[in-house]
Amino acid sequence: NINILFSLINKIENFKELIEPEEIQKKAEQIFEIYVQPHSPYEINISASIVDQVHNELKSATKDIFRAAQDHVFQMILYDCWPKFKKSEFYN
Repeated sequence: NINILFSLINKIENFKELIEPEEIQKKAEQIFEIYVQPHSPYEINISASIVDQVHNELKSATKDIFRAAQDHVFQMILYDCWPKFKKSEFYN
């Protein structure tokens, strides 16, 4: 769902503005549990290697932890969602 993708992008952009390490860690775990972790409530469609990478980095999260996931989401929007939207009745 495109709304989930945009919601994730928004969460990641807000996440990047955090300063305190404790906040970064807590928010990274929340984003992972909601969007990245397999069978999560709003699981996004990303490769297992990206999921594994984020999971491994979760132990000591930094502001860049979701970079690969975010890049993948941007690619999905650009090459999948956007072309479908352009062909839909809502585009005109």
